[in-house]
Amino acid sequence: MTEKVSGEFAAAYCGGREDTWDVLNRNREALEGDFAAWDAMMALLTAGQGSNAAYQRVQGNNADGQRNPAYQVYLDVGDDIDYMIAEFRPPGQQDRLRAAGASGRSRCCRRRGVVACG
Repeated sequence: MTEKVSGEFAAAYCGGREDTWDVLNRNREALEGDFAAWDAMMALLTAGQGSNAAYQRVQGNNADGQRNPAYQVYLDVGDDIDYMIAEFRPPGQQDRLRAAGASGRSRCCRRRGVVACG
């Protein structure tokens, strides 16, 4: 059993207003909002071809890792690590439905990127 992932859920657990969240599921469907920020993040990563500069850029940093307030933050790496630890377990040890997960991103907070929401 899992909570219904929505803008309301994201706002309750991550802050902000529920009507400002993009909520995306694993089937590449926008449950709320749209894919504009996700597509922009993926374009930066694809263009960077796995470079450290691209990795830093999606976090809103210059290539040297220093925060650049002019850059949008697309990815919250710490939250992504927490999600990976909780989600990926050895076969037979998953205690939740893998299809239940979703991601969210507040459209009004340029300082926080995509977060795992369930």
